Amino acid sequence: MLRPIVFSENQVAYARFSNRINETGWAELELVTNARQLDSTQAYYAGYLEGHLTSHLIDSYRKSLGYGSNGDMRNEQCKNYIDFINANVAFVQQQIKVNEKNHEKEEENLSKSDYWHEISLILFQLTGIDDGYSNLSNSKPHLKLNPCGVFLLNMADEQENIDEYFDEDEKPKTDNRKHGSKCSAMVKWLPHQGEVLVAHDTWTKYFSMLRILKKYTFNFSTSMAKSISFSSYPGLVFSDDDFYITSQNLIIQETSIDAFNSSVYKGLGAENVVMEFIRNVVANRLATSGSQWAKLFSRHNSGTYNNQFMIVDLKELDTTGRPVIKPGFFTVLEQQPNMIHWEDMTDYIRSTGYWASYNVPYFFEIYKYSGFLEQFQEDGDYRSHRDTARAKIFAREE
Repeated sequence: MLRPIVFSENQVAYARFSNRINETGWAELELVTNARQLDSTQAYYAGYLEGHLTSHLIDSYRKSLGYGSNGDMRNEQCKNYIDFINANVAFVQQQIKVNEKNHEKEEENLSKSDYWHEISLILFQLTGIDDGYSNLSNSKPHLKLNPCGVFLLNMADEQENIDEYFDEDEKPKTDNRKHGSKCSAMVKWLPHQGEVLVAHDTWTKYFSMLRILKKYTFNFSTSMAKSISFSSYPGLVFSDDDFYITSQNLIIQETSIDAFNSSVYKGLGAENVVMEFIRNVVANRLATSGSQWAKLFSRHNSGTYNNQFMIVDLKELDTTGRPVIKPGFFTVLEQQPNMIHWEDMTDYIRSTGYWASYNVPYFFEIYKYSGFLEQFQEDGDYRSHRDTARAKIFAREE
């Protein structure tokens, strides 16, 4: 358990790191920043500490994925995406500049400047990780992002979709060996006990299974959730599984859902979008409810790393009398290129007692748009939301 941290005026961040991968399968990283420092200073030096402490794991993780050393612009993976990353980062940084002085409030008292300010802090954290990895001396906060550094690593699961931005044949990708869903998840309501069980299972290739449990306590002026705990990987500022618990009493998890035809990517490019991993982190930091999370995540949809997200708001669990779950307790969001659909699914949990997620869209709009309906007509129950194998296993065992 982390003891309370008392910072002196000039201290920026505290870190605790232990590597027990050979004993438990996990390393553990905890970062706490000093609220008296500028947000950008907190973000950069938190990143610096992480990059420095976990540099050997970042090395191993990058090489296992075929990315070579951190920041190596000669690496083939980097060459494939460097132009896209540079164009996208240029767009994002331009939006940050435009919104620096914008204090016009939007719905639910969330301002555009808060949104883009949080994105700028993610970029500061990424440059900090790169600099800490390189053990630079006398480093100061900056936004000169290396496109072949940890930014490339954080968008690894988005790259196959970026390839489809520029695919001219628009052929179905069902047999594309790069495609592969991962994860199963569940939310179980126990009304007699007044308890909720939230469970997530990541299943993926062994070469990507270098794991770090992380807890970030970042005291940024705009963040509503100061602390976020999550399962993660070396060099990543988000989970990628994904599984998060925030100090706003939100639990966020997802399972991936595919898009089977490149035609749905029409109109998408490096500009006017924010990468999925960044939108994910921003929503986690700013949201105080499931609906807020969904609205924040929906901005500037990149159509990359498409998932079914489940947001459980424990603030809407009332155990003062007979336990009840109130509207807003459970929100489900599904993303596809150029389309996001989300709803409050609390009534579904009340009526069935559980929600199971297994890489098949629930909302028919998404199911049809993503090509699952067409695939169901060809493959049968394997593409069915109700009758695919894991749906039946969950129904039998829940």
